Amino acid sequence: MIGFEPIGLSDLGAVLLVLILVLFGLASLLVGSLFRRGTGMSAWLSAVGFILTGAVCAISLGRGERTEGFAGGYVLDDLTHGLVLPCAIAGLLTILLAMRYLHTLKHGAGEFCGLLSLATAGMAVMAGAQDLIVAFFGVELLSVPLYIMAAYSRRDRLSNESGLKYLMIGSVSSAIMAFGIALCYAALGTTNIVAMAEGSLAAGPTMVDNAFTTATTGVGLGLLVVGLGFKAALAPFHMWAPDVYQGAPTPVTTFFSVGPKVAAVGLMYRVLLVGFGDLAHFWAPVLGVIAVLTMTVGNLGALYQSRGKRMLAYSGIAHAGYMLLAVIGAGALRAQGSSEWMAASVAIVFYGMAYAFMNLGAFAAISQLGEGDLEDFSLERLKGLGRRYPWSAGALALFMVSLTGIPITAGFWGKLTLFSAAISGQTVWLSVVVVLAAINSAISAYYYLRLVAYSYMYEPEDTGEAHGWVSSQSGGWVMATAGLGVIGLALFPAVILGAAEALQKSIMP
Repeated sequence: MIGFEPIGLSDLGAVLLVLILVLFGLASLLVGSLFRRGTGMSAWLSAVGFILTGAVCAISLGRGERTEGFAGGYVLDDLTHGLVLPCAIAGLLTILLAMRYLHTLKHGAGEFCGLLSLATAGMAVMAGAQDLIVAFFGVELLSVPLYIMAAYSRRDRLSNESGLKYLMIGSVSSAIMAFGIALCYAALGTTNIVAMAEGSLAAGPTMVDNAFTTATTGVGLGLLVVGLGFKAALAPFHMWAPDVYQGAPTPVTTFFSVGPKVAAVGLMYRVLLVGFGDLAHFWAPVLGVIAVLTMTVGNLGALYQSRGKRMLAYSGIAHAGYMLLAVIGAGALRAQGSSEWMAASVAIVFYGMAYAFMNLGAFAAISQLGEGDLEDFSLERLKGLGRRYPWSAGALALFMVSLTGIPITAGFWGKLTLFSAAISGQTVWLSVVVVLAAINSAISAYYYLRLVAYSYMYEPEDTGEAHGWVSSQSGGWVMATAGLGVIGLALFPAVILGAAEALQKSIMP
């Protein structure tokens, strides 16, 4: 467990990203509570925090540096930078997208931005956690602000229902995760995942000879996977996602769809591969089944949706399954004793970046299908969009094509890295998983490209000028920024993939 030692400069340096987000988040909360019309100032403070965090991550990514703090409980390495970067981008673009919504609030508009920063700080803690207790703290720091934000529109029934559902499911998943941590500690005598790898689990004979240790560790590991599966909306732990996404304010749903998934899958990668790598031959096939189930449930569910937020909710479930492929492939290599398993980390980082831009841009597009940011919108309102708003229709088409994974988009390179990471395990069952993932990707083309067809191949159903489409300046900025990110990753994927060697070197101490 984490030792009680005086905090030094090295400890503060290790949590630099967390400190930036927490300090600017607290400042934003303070301004929002003291000044009734401090919405703009709170938004600027949070935005500056996200920009500084993203800048530190972008500059540091690929250097191969590794800084540990708090008795080895937290590490600032390339994987941490790579996971926090898409979360910071998601936070910044969510602030921009939320401006229209914040101006409609009579109370609490400034505090919204502070909660967003604190939730991102929780993701940063999860990204660098090397101790299960630190990981749990990060999960709770992420979850508690999101409970509040999901129910932020207090007078809206669906928003209240969304917050209540997420609170109940989130509390249960946190309890499950805490029980899993307790069992792992009871079996192994430590919660530090590096100590697990170097000590108890590496011993081997102890695990085999002691039935209590074997059973307790297995159950504890299973509970950890279940707890993180709820946070990442992996099937069969996904049931909360469509209702919560639909009921929460659209900017909150936008943030839900990216940050928690990237942070949860990244944490799962570090915990399973570093701490429980010697048990990879047990957990990798189980995760393979979960990944296939998640992709299938997500894509089949999205096929039958006629509302924008629910469709993207099921789409997000499917993409969580895609990201899990890197963990599975790395686990198969770890079970074979190969050191190449660390190469899979770049697939999670690259896909996290690509998915952040693609999904945030898509939400920015559909958020303008109505006058408010609470209700869900019928996708049929897109009919004739290409004639009325060609730039918005073009941006929407770019995001949908990239989410499908059509060459040579950012989504294509992202899925290619994930599939390559999975197939590198060189086992028959992994080949089957990759084939099923490719089939699921083909299925997703129907509901993604359907939106493009509505925009360009259908006539508007009425003669009204607006037809429910309300253009906002902040939404336009989000679409433009996300579009540039998608195009940049499509044309220059080596910007992220070039950090692969440094990522591998920095994972293990």
